[in-house]
Amino acid sequence: KMNLSTMTKSFLLFMTQEKRINLFPMVYKEVIVMDDHKKGFLRGTIEGASDNVDEAFQKTITTYLKEKLGIEPNFNFKKNNNLTAGYRVTVEDLQLDASLDNQLNKFKEEILNN
Repeated sequence: KMNLSTMTKSFLLFMTQEKRINLFPMVYKEVIVMDDHKKGFLRGTIEGASDNVDEAFQKTITTYLKEKLGIEPNFNFKKNNNLTAGYRVTVEDLQLDASLDNQLNKFKEEILNN
């Protein structure tokens, strides 16, 4: 009914027969990531306490990641009410946490360990 290709039907049948259909979301995500890499960019998320991301911060983090990873990041902004201030940037496995909460936790750990 969905007009899927033969390869897709075979893949889904195989996943079902091997009782691995629960892994399908991870496989799907990995295929999307591979396609993004092929197209020359990475998907990422910027989380912040405010309603939108500061343009200067987004430009700075985009430039930084492009230099470090050698590929253009493409960000979506997500409001996170659990953050007091600052931003948390996630791109694939990499997470840069520049939030006030993270800095306070590190400070607390440093004091407790000394």
